Amino acid sequence: MNRDASLRLVKTANGHGRARFPLSAICRNEMYFLPEFLSHYRNIGIDHFVFLDDRSTDGTPDYLASQPDVSILASDFTYGTTVVPSSGPFAGKSIRMQNLWRNQLLDEYCSGGWAIHCDLDEFLSVPEGRDLPGLVADPEISNGNAVYCAMLDMYPETIRAQDDLAFSPSDGWFFDATQHISVRPNSVRIVYPGARARLFHEHGLSKNTLGNALKSYAFGYAYPKLNNVRKPVLIRVDGKTHLRSSHAIFGKSHSTAMLALKHFKFCGDLRRRVKQFQQEKAHVHGSREYASMDRLLDVMEAKGASFLGAISQPADTHRRFVDSGNSTY
Repeated sequence: MNRDASLRLVKTANGHGRARFPLSAICRNEMYFLPEFLSHYRNIGIDHFVFLDDRSTDGTPDYLASQPDVSILASDFTYGTTVVPSSGPFAGKSIRMQNLWRNQLLDEYCSGGWAIHCDLDEFLSVPEGRDLPGLVADPEISNGNAVYCAMLDMYPETIRAQDDLAFSPSDGWFFDATQHISVRPNSVRIVYPGARARLFHEHGLSKNTLGNALKSYAFGYAYPKLNNVRKPVLIRVDGKTHLRSSHAIFGKSHSTAMLALKHFKFCGDLRRRVKQFQQEKAHVHGSREYASMDRLLDVMEAKGASFLGAISQPADTHRRFVDSGNSTY
C-alpha cells in the first residue's frame, strides 16, 4: 500500500503481535459509543483494536490510551482532505483521505488474516454462542475475501427515547424486519432501501425527482433510495483485497454469506453529530446527510411521530435478523 496517507503510530497495544482477530476504525469524538463498542467487539472475538484518531476533542484519545488492547494512530491530514495518490488502487485519482486511511489501516496493521473495519456506530451481529475466529472458518464465509453486511438502521420507538443520552446497544431498539440486500456470487444488490428511506417518505421529505422515480421502479424499491444499506465489514487482509469505498470492495471476490450490521444512527448523539459535520463539512457528502436527518427529527418531533412502521420489530435477538432475511447465520 502507498504511503500517501502518512499515518504515524502514537500508541501500541500490549501484545498486539499475538492478536488473532483485529479491528480497525477511524474515529473523531466518539466517547458516546466507545465503551459499548469496545465491549461488544471484545465479546465476539476482537483482541486488537487499531484506531486512527482524527483530532478528537471529547476525551477519546485519553480513553483509548488507557485500553491495553488498543493501538492509536494519527495523521497530519484530516478525514475530508482531497488527495491524488501516487500508487495503490487509487493511483492518479482525486479522492478523500478516508479512502486511503481505510486500506492503509488494514494492510499495514491488520494483515495476515481476517479483520473488521467499521464505524463506531456500527455493531456486527453474530449468532449466539459464536465468535468471529470460529465464524470465518465456515466454508460459506471462507469462500470469499469479504463479507457484505445488511446495514440495519436501529431506532427507538419515539423521539423522546431517541434523545436519551444514555447509550446501550441492547435496550429498546427496533429495525425494519425485511430483507435489505441480496448477496450473490457476482453481485450485491439492494432490495429494500432501509428505515431512513421509509421515514423520509412517510414524512414527505423524499426527493420526488424523475431520476428517483425511475430508480425506484427499476429496482423495485418501496421508497426512493436514500443511503447505502450494504457494507463489507469483514475483510480478508491479503494485500489483494481493497476497499473501493466504505460500502464496496474492488472486484467481486466477496463471500456468499451475509451478516447483519446494527447501525445506531438514530441515537441520543445524533444532534451533536449533525452540528459537528455541518461545521466541519468533512463527511463524504459534506453536511447534507446530517442536515437532512436534522430536518427529519424536527418534523417528527413537531408531529409527535413514532419511528415505528408496519414492519418494525424489536432488535432483541440475532434470530430476528436471520428470520427477516438479513443474515445467513
